[in-house]
Amino acid sequence: MPVKESAGGSGIDTRLEPLDPTGRCDRDGLKSEATVLTTKHSFECSVLERDEMRALLTAAFGPSYDNAAWQNAQGGIHFLLRHSGVLVAHVSLIERTIEVDEQPVECFYVESMAALPAYQRVGFGTCVMAAASAHVRLAGRLGVLATAVPDFYRRLGWQRWRGETLALTAEGERRKEAPRGCLMLLSTEELKGVTSLAARERPGDVW
Repeated sequence: MPVKESAGGSGIDTRLEPLDPTGRCDRDGLKSEATVLTTKHSFECSVLERDEMRALLTAAFGPSYDNAAWQNAQGGIHFLLRHSGVLVAHVSLIERTIEVDEQPVECFYVESMAALPAYQRVGFGTCVMAAASAHVRLAGRLGVLATAVPDFYRRLGWQRWRGETLALTAEGERRKEAPRGCLMLLSTEELKGVTSLAARERPGDVW
């Protein structure tokens, strides 16, 4: 599912101090007691929190946010940003195996990044995505996302992938599969010389 520009251990609340050298959460009004970032694994989320997440994502993405997109955002770490008690931004990191030039690499795949429409373009999306990006870096893993707004992620250190993108079928076949928008990577290692990335098919978008 493409992610949308709205602009630690699990279960820990974090007041919004600067989170990352490339994505600081220090804009006026964000470093306040009213704005709190929480990280939780999917299994730790309550029914109410799941309902809040689904409502936020439906509001942000509209009818295109279907059950497949929702399921693809489950089973990982959710970054939940609240302002005055309202869930205003969300992103999840899902563990996926991506083949990099046919070599399997464990990565974090970004899913369902969005902010409530009424709270967009004030920095909430940047804050939640900066936190997720910091988590990817600290884990030393490859980060992958698909987006139609690459400039938003570029300023957080993500780089556009210009090589080949493939889908791996259940039968082991490979076919070209372009993401909606473009693919972006966050890596602590050099990827020069790499020519292809491949992901296994799944319900909904492959990328």
